[in-house]
Amino acid sequence: MDGISSFRSEVSKGLNSLSARGNRLYQLEQYMRDFKVESGLKRTAFYPQTYGKVWRWGLIALLFLAEVLGNSYFLSKGSVYGLIGGFAEAVIIAFLNIGISMALGIFGIQQCWHRAFWRKLIGFLSLIGWLAFIGIFNLFVAHYREAAGAFLEGGGAVALQALKTNLIGFTDFQSWVLFGIGALFAFIALVDALSMDDLYPFYGKLDRTVEDAREEYAQECNALITELGDIKAQTTRAMRYAQDDLSKRRGEHGSILDGYERALHTYEQHLTYLERAGNTLLSIYREANCETRSDLGPKRFKEIWSVMRPPVKVGSPSSALPQEKLETEVMRTQSGLDDKMREVHDEYERSFLAYRGLDEFLGGSGAKAEITTH
Repeated sequence: MDGISSFRSEVSKGLNSLSARGNRLYQLEQYMRDFKVESGLKRTAFYPQTYGKVWRWGLIALLFLAEVLGNSYFLSKGSVYGLIGGFAEAVIIAFLNIGISMALGIFGIQQCWHRAFWRKLIGFLSLIGWLAFIGIFNLFVAHYREAAGAFLEGGGAVALQALKTNLIGFTDFQSWVLFGIGALFAFIALVDALSMDDLYPFYGKLDRTVEDAREEYAQECNALITELGDIKAQTTRAMRYAQDDLSKRRGEHGSILDGYERALHTYEQHLTYLERAGNTLLSIYREANCETRSDLGPKRFKEIWSVMRPPVKVGSPSSALPQEKLETEVMRTQSGLDDKMREVHDEYERSFLAYRGLDEFLGGSGAKAEITTH
């Protein structure tokens, strides 16, 4: 694997991907700065994190459950369906009381903190509307409770009539308790809804969007740098393995040459042994043959038998390099591998600086996101 080419290819692809995220982050941060200037904001956004939001939604659920259970008990007395009918009516009442309070708080009353006058006016009118709704609605619920306790049917019409003719004229103290609990729960729901995000409209959402984009940019950059580190490690490991293998094979080369010399010497000794054994056998044969002859025997009986020795070149094989040249080639190759590893390291540093250069060009967003090196 060509480590340099791999680095350059990965950097080219990484810069394209990172620049897209970086441009989006840069534009979001610029929009955030403009938003803060136009809104006169010199502070950071304040909003609860995950645990805080879970706690707030848990409080809303608890308020809803408490109001449903309380109203179910009061309203079941006048319902023809008994406890089930009272429970159904209580769910509707709690949903309207708490749900409308939260909706007006988030989408209306929060506008009171906006810089623009017309937005403040919307928030003020929403606050007046909420006070009017909570007052009239909970008074109606209290009258309905009294009417439901006295009539099995038509309690709603009686409650409306009582609301028109005698707004706060309750005959039962429990109706005042019901009114107070409803108003209190609505107020708590309103405050809880307003605390779920920064009070300045859209400031918290914009801040979270910027933080998410910054985190994505940092993760992308760290992932690319980690990938470069992996390529660097793999390439360096392969080159070190090649160096170790080269040293190992250099030792094996010497062992092979020594074995070659020993094989030639052993072969020569074996041929000499064959000549000696052959001449011994011939001597035994010739002596026995001469004992049975009347003459002295042929002249060849006095000749010494020799093995035909094939031509074998003494010394190193012709394909083997001289030891000095071999050492020179090994040293040159190992030096080249050392230079290549330094080149890979330098290319890694240049690649890392290329990502950093993009970060600085985009305004240092990556620095804020704490990009790490490996």
